[in-house]
Amino acid sequence: MGNIRCRKGRKSFTIQTYPMTPALFKYESLSSTNTELSKLLTDSLPEFSVVISDYQSEGRGQVGAYWESERGANLLFSILFYPHFLPVKDFFLLSQFTSLALIDFFTQCIPSADFTIKWPNDIYYQDKKIAGILIENSIQGSQISSSIVGVGLNVNQTHFVSDAPNPISLASITGKQYSLSTLFDALQFHLRLRYNQLLSGDLTQIRSDYQRHLYRLGYSSFYEDATGTFEAVLESVANDGQLCLRLLSGERRFFYMKEVKFVID
Repeated sequence: MGNIRCRKGRKSFTIQTYPMTPALFKYESLSSTNTELSKLLTDSLPEFSVVISDYQSEGRGQVGAYWESERGANLLFSILFYPHFLPVKDFFLLSQFTSLALIDFFTQCIPSADFTIKWPNDIYYQDKKIAGILIENSIQGSQISSSIVGVGLNVNQTHFVSDAPNPISLASITGKQYSLSTLFDALQFHLRLRYNQLLSGDLTQIRSDYQRHLYRLGYSSFYEDATGTFEAVLESVANDGQLCLRLLSGERRFFYMKEVKFVID
C-alpha cells in the first residue's frame, strides 16, 4: 500500500493506493449487481472491485423496494469494500461516507443544484429521488469483514413507468445526455476519496457533513410509523443511525430504519 498526495482547492489530502488491481465485471443484464458481486466474492477479490450492468431485472432498494431502470440509460453497479477497521457498532458510517460521495459527485455535475440525503441513504434533488444505495455487510466477530455497496443512479432516463412516486434523473434536470463511463469514473473517484477519509479516522467530519446534507433537516414534515401519520421536525441522526424527530409537543422520538418513513407528497 502506498500514498499519493493530492490537492483540492486549498486543502491537501492523501489517497491510499493498493497493490492489487480491482476487478471490473461488466454485464448486459443481471438480476442484481449486489447478488452477483456476492457470488463472486472470495478472499482474493481486491477491494474496490465492481460489478456493473446495463440492466437489472430484480434491482433492489431499501426495505425490499424495487429499483426501476431503463436498459442502458443509468448507472447500476456494486462495489466491494473491506472495512476490517470498522467495529460493527459503527456500521452506519458506511451509509454516511457512501451518501456523501454521491453528494460530492452530483455537486460536481451540477454545482448550483440542491442535493440532499434522505435518511438513511437515498439521494434527493429537491423532493425527488435521483439515486439509491443498498449496503450489505458480512460480519466476523465484532468487525465488518466485507461490505457490498450497491448504487442505482438515474442518469439519462426521463420517462419512469413504475409506481415510484418521485423519480428524477440528471437528464431530467439539465436536459443533457451523459456518458455513463465518464460519470462512472468520476463517481468511483469520489467514493475512494470519502473511503480514505473513513480510513484516516476523520469520523467527526463525515458525521458532520452527513448531518449538514440531510433532507428536511430542521423542517416540520409528516412521517408515518406503525401507529399512523404524525408531524415532526427532523433534528439529527445519531451515530448508530437512529433518526431523531421532535414532535410538535416537544417530545423527541428515535427511529431505526424500517420503523418510520417520510410522507412524500
